[in-house]
Amino acid sequence: NCQKIYIGGLARVPFLVAYGAFLRNVSNVVYFDKVHRDGNWRLLNDENQNVQFLLTSDYPEPNQNGDVGLAVAFSTRISFNQLPHCLHEHTKILFPSVENGRNLILNQENLQCISLQLAEIIDVLSQNPNTKLIHLFLSVQSSLAVEIGRRFQEGIQKHWVIHNFNAGEHKYDWAVKLSSTGLSHFNF
Repeated sequence: NCQKIYIGGLARVPFLVAYGAFLRNVSNVVYFDKVHRDGNWRLLNDENQNVQFLLTSDYPEPNQNGDVGLAVAFSTRISFNQLPHCLHEHTKILFPSVENGRNLILNQENLQCISLQLAEIIDVLSQNPNTKLIHLFLSVQSSLAVEIGRRFQEGIQKHWVIHNFNAGEHKYDWAVKLSSTGLSHFNF
């Protein structure tokens, strides 16, 4: 008889995305985030600032192994030098319509809109018959990572590889693969 589920997460981004994938069939999810400025938690119920992606119509082609990347640089900037070398020319970096920042999305409706836009881009990449895996490099707040995972569609989209950023090494150094069989460690 549960009417709502409240979700707030503190974990590495790959695990938050995977957690979201396991909550795909749950409705009435209400998100809250830890605010980095003061360490307090708050519901995403502020005014919708309508944060969007700065979109262009060009999409990368997969590499010779069928790998294609999508990077979302909301919290911090992402550069190609941080990505695995084999994906430098095969990754699209998406930027927000406003300046980067932590806790950029403050509203449930805006969160849904952004995650839907990203799912639609993943759908387009998945339609390429040469695509085998979609690599995600996400610099996003926790609630968005979970909501992105909730958009995973195993029958429509290719399998996802979600990479973890190591700030000390300034690169993405490990990843998990999300597929119809569940979650597994990923190695190139």
